Amino acid sequence: MIDTEYDGAMVLAIIAMVATAVQPLCTRSDFQEAFGSSLQSDYAFVARAAFEDYLEQVQKIDAGNYDRNATPIEQLQVRLEATIKADGLFDDLISSLSVLSSNRSWKRNIIDLRRSVLLEARKANNPWPATIWVNLPDIVQIPDDTAQEIDAFLIDNIDEDRTDRFSASVAILAGDPVDCRTYEKRAMVRWNQYISIIEPYINEDVENVLYPQLANNDDVRHLASWMMLNVEDVTTLENAQFQLAAWNSAHT
Repeated sequence: MIDTEYDGAMVLAIIAMVATAVQPLCTRSDFQEAFGSSLQSDYAFVARAAFEDYLEQVQKIDAGNYDRNATPIEQLQVRLEATIKADGLFDDLISSLSVLSSNRSWKRNIIDLRRSVLLEARKANNPWPATIWVNLPDIVQIPDDTAQEIDAFLIDNIDEDRTDRFSASVAILAGDPVDCRTYEKRAMVRWNQYISIIEPYINEDVENVLYPQLANNDDVRHLASWMMLNVEDVTTLENAQFQLAAWNSAHT
């Protein structure tokens, strides 16, 4: 039985986790967009070969290979196993590409690829629609050091975050709000850490992605903007961000 407290958007998000393609998935478009003109370099042939091999391997992952009578929780377990396999293949691709060059722009391309693919995967498999790890360069330009800081954060946190997302989804479907809140709190801690990294670049456009419901409420949006610009106390800002996320979730 699903706890009524977790009906609605969260349950729909879980259904989408099972229905969507296996993630993380580096598409041909992701690859082309990340590397662009760098694919004209001397090692482009090797890079393309590594990517084609990756595509061949990832297409063999069968995320829907569960019994027709499997419960939603059993389906989630199959999806988690497929996700872990896909993550391993993506790690292998990144490793293969990383050894091709020590060029600064090539390194940035790899960082951009990893960030885009992992954040898209998180978006596709996320029971908390209000905890958005926005892909900042989609909206504003960021320097290399910030891109590297985000990359380090993802490397350190994405596996644990994935485990918590799937575990929370199981808890929701099992009607276990206590466990779900435990995972949710951990997710919020990571979300606050991510926000602290991107905070210098948060403008109105970024806010509208982080808090989509704020765009429809001028009072809340203006208060959020004012706090970002004028409040310096870290604890106060973190508490405010938590409350904004809760407000956004309640109005999603």
